[in-house]
Amino acid sequence: MRPAELGTPVEHSLRIVVVEDDPLALADIASILRRGGHDVVATCETAGEMAVAMRDLAPDAVVFDVHLKTGNGISTFRAGGRDRPCAGIAVTGDRSDETARAAIANDVLAFVLKPVNPVQLLTDIRLAYARARDISRLKSENREYAAALDDPQGRS
Repeated sequence: MRPAELGTPVEHSLRIVVVEDDPLALADIASILRRGGHDVVATCETAGEMAVAMRDLAPDAVVFDVHLKTGNGISTFRAGGRDRPCAGIAVTGDRSDETARAAIANDVLAFVLKPVNPVQLLTDIRLAYARARDISRLKSENREYAAALDDPQGRS
């Protein structure tokens, strides 16, 4: 499949880290992303590898399994995103409300259920990335506004 056949045409390639402890699912997700026109900068099977990739590679997005054998994907994403914010896309077979609430509470911007639908995954990545950029812009504007309130004469 070409990028246009998989969903929204790619405006530009996103740098994506994929985290999945099932090697077949990891290969499948990475393949979907590459065929969708994205750059998979790392594939990881553990929470530790995920943290390192987020820190060192500064991806635009992280597509991760919620329940990793080595840790919780949601909490690892949250911790890694403190220093380098990016779009988080949780992939899971867990349909519980508790897991969905935990994802939302930890800044995950998309929640994809397994088995992964390629068009849905690519669409959700685009939406999550756009939301992450908007959130980052708004946070920056809020910091600038707060600074202006603290020093209305611009003396700093």
